[in-house]
Amino acid sequence: LFTRLVPECRDAVSGLVRPRCERSITTGPVSLGSPIVSAPVVVIGSGFIGRAAAEAIRDSGRPTVMAARRSFDPPLRVRAVTCEPTDVDALMTSMRPGSDVVFAAGSSVPAGDENDPQGGVDALVPLIAALEAVRRTTDASLLFVSSGGAVYGEPDHLPVAEDHPLRPLNAY
Repeated sequence: LFTRLVPECRDAVSGLVRPRCERSITTGPVSLGSPIVSAPVVVIGSGFIGRAAAEAIRDSGRPTVMAARRSFDPPLRVRAVTCEPTDVDALMTSMRPGSDVVFAAGSSVPAGDENDPQGGVDALVPLIAALEAVRRTTDASLLFVSSGGAVYGEPDHLPVAEDHPLRPLNAY
């Protein structure tokens, strides 16, 4: 399972791992001798998918920050930030103009969402905060990462295409 998911995660962040020389955190004119510094990629979530995304982005050479609710040990050469993911201002402290944000946080449990629909709604609050932080940051973008294969149910064929009929097995 691990060897299958990591390449898929790396593919998902491929647009973020290419160096973006046109983006810089400098505020003034850049002279020919100035190094171009990429804005950091902020990965919100420290679980399996968030960690794999952070490692792939770090390996590309982009500065990488992981933000999570609880303290955690980040991968080498990845800065860790502990903050409440619903706090827009706290999320923005890790961002710079041109930052890309990878939202890989989630705490929903399928059975829990089915038994407590409000819990599923409450799980959206961190995403809304991340979207607001991106909206307030110049030239920032957000990539929402999810283990969304669950929405297809039992596939008719493999690999599953994006236009495959949706037949979710549960609320997850």
